[in-house]
Amino acid sequence: MLLFSPKRRVLLWTRSAAMAQAFLLWALVATGTVQLWHVYVLALLLGLTNCLGRPAGQAFVVELVGRADLPNAVALNSSLSNLTRIVGPRLGASSSPPAAWPCSTCSTRSASSRRWWAWR
Repeated sequence: MLLFSPKRRVLLWTRSAAMAQAFLLWALVATGTVQLWHVYVLALLLGLTNCLGRPAGQAFVVELVGRADLPNAVALNSSLSNLTRIVGPRLGASSSPPAAWPCSTCSTRSASSRRWWAWR
């Protein structure tokens, strides 16, 4: 029944929307037409997308693990979320792209990473 869950559908749509926004930002950067208001609008749209997707993702956990394992799943999810907040910036700083890379390469990597998350 998880395949046809409305929560799963919401997650797929919100992650797909986030991926589309990342590719749109990449296209704007790659063509050199990006302006500040583009970034503001895309940030607003990503915030709206997250405000729909995050609660659906948290509610989806109950369907994935069941009520018996729910406390352990929530604790594990919170631990991993906090760990990524600590380790992520450190890894990003240590593996910063070479100065010779254009900004569009970084945008491409960001957009491509969202593709995997949207359809796994």
